[in-house]
Amino acid sequence: MKITSVEILLDKNGNDTRAVARLRPDGAPATIGTGLANLSRTDADSPENIEKLATARALVDLAEQLFETVDSANALPTGWSY
Repeated sequence: MKITSVEILLDKNGNDTRAVARLRPDGAPATIGTGLANLSRTDADSPENIEKLATARALVDLAEQLFETVDSANALPTGWSY
């Protein structure tokens, strides 16, 4: 069994939250996905949701990069499209 971790880094700058998702398999270069979310006045009561949104966007970016490195037609579960 092999376990690989994804490291999530969050950086807040004013109303912007940037997330970086870093996958660093043993002996291989890291793959990094990024995501950005902005705290608007309507979101002021739930800033933790902005962190979640930025993190989700970073993970999507990371996943898209990983799909590009393999035959994406065979990488997705049945019924999914990419």
